[in-house]
Amino acid sequence: MNKKVKLFELADKKFINVAKGKNLPKNYRDKGDFPVIAAGKSIAYFSSHANYNTNTITISSSGANAGFVWKHTYPIWASDCTVIEVNENINLDYFYLFLLSKQEIIYSFQTGAGQPHVYWKDIKNIEIDLPSLEKQKQIAKTLDKANELIELRKESITKLDALAKSIFIDMFGDPVSNPRGWEVKELNDICEITSSKRVYKSDYVSEGIPFYKIKEIILKSKNIEPEEIEYISKDAFENFASKFGYPQKGDILVTAVGATIGYFYLVDDEKFYFKDGNLIWLRNYKIDINKKFLLYMFQTKEFKNKILGLSKGAAQDALTIIKLKSVFICMPPIDIQNKFAKIIEKIEEQKSLYEKELKKLEENFQALLQKSFQE
Repeated sequence: MNKKVKLFELADKKFINVAKGKNLPKNYRDKGDFPVIAAGKSIAYFSSHANYNTNTITISSSGANAGFVWKHTYPIWASDCTVIEVNENINLDYFYLFLLSKQEIIYSFQTGAGQPHVYWKDIKNIEIDLPSLEKQKQIAKTLDKANELIELRKESITKLDALAKSIFIDMFGDPVSNPRGWEVKELNDICEITSSKRVYKSDYVSEGIPFYKIKEIILKSKNIEPEEIEYISKDAFENFASKFGYPQKGDILVTAVGATIGYFYLVDDEKFYFKDGNLIWLRNYKIDINKKFLLYMFQTKEFKNKILGLSKGAAQDALTIIKLKSVFICMPPIDIQNKFAKIIEKIEEQKSLYEKELKKLEENFQALLQKSFQE
C-alpha cells in the first residue's frame, strides 16, 4: 500500500484504531505514576490507573490547544482527547511525524466560540501517503536524528537554568527561611507596588504600541517574544505615560491571577503598556538593589511557594498588591548581589546563544518535516 489514503480509510481497514478518551473517575484521581492526558500541551495530573498501555498518539479535543498532537511510548490515561493506535503495517513514529507535519492544519479545524474543539470527524479526511514499512522507518529515522539535536540543545538550556538557580541558593540560601540571617525588608520599603491604569477597547488599534496581557508577559518571562499581540494607539499610550508612567528598564511585572500566578518579567529597554488587574508592577526603587538578584530570588521555588500561599482564595486565587507589599525580602550586601548578577550575565549570554541555535534547529526540522510529507 503506497498510495494516498484518507485517515478514516485506515481506520476502516483496521490499520489504525481510533477511540475517544474517557473521563477519569474521581476515585482514580490520586498521585500515581501514569500521566493523565486531557486538553492542553502538558500532563494534566497523574493517576495510579491507565487505560492505554503504550505506543499511542493523542490529539487534544478541547480548549485553546485543541488539536495538539502528542506521541506516548508509556502507559497513560487518555481523557479529553482522541486516541490513535497503529497496527503492524504502520510505523508509529512515521504516523506521528506525519500528523505533526499537519499540526497547523489540525489546529485550523477548531470550532466553537467559547470552548474550541477538534474531534476525529474533523481530521478523518486528511490524506496520508503510505510507502512500504521500511520506507516509513527510514523517513522516521532521518527525522528522529534531526529532532535529537533539538532535544540535546533544549537539555543544555535546561541545565543552564538549573545552574543559575543552584548558584543563587549557594550564594544566598533559602530566601524565605533565610538561614544566612541576611537583613530583611518589606517589599513595600524596597519599591513602589502598583498596577496600570484601565485601558478600554476603544483604545485598541491594528498598529501602535504593544499592549501586553498575562499571556504575553509569561512568554517574555521565558525569553520568548510574543507573535500575536494587541496594540493601543500612540496617543493613548502617551496619555497614560505622561500621567501615570509606563514600564521602564529594571521594573518587574508579576502575574497575579489564577493558575498563572508567579511569573516574573524583568523589563528591558522597550516600550509597551499592559492590562490592569491581572499584573502587578514593581517600580520606583527606594533603595539600592540589583534587579537581576531580585528577579532570581522571586523565581526560586521557595519564594514562589510563599506567594502562592498568599494567593489562596475562595472563588479564584489572586495575588493582591496589599499582600505583596507585606512580603519580606532578604537583603544581602549590594556587592554580593552585584557579584551574583555578573555570574548570571555570563550564563544568560551562553543561554542566548543556545536559544538562537535551538530556533535554527527547529526551523530546519520543520523544513525537513514538511519536505518528507510534501504533497
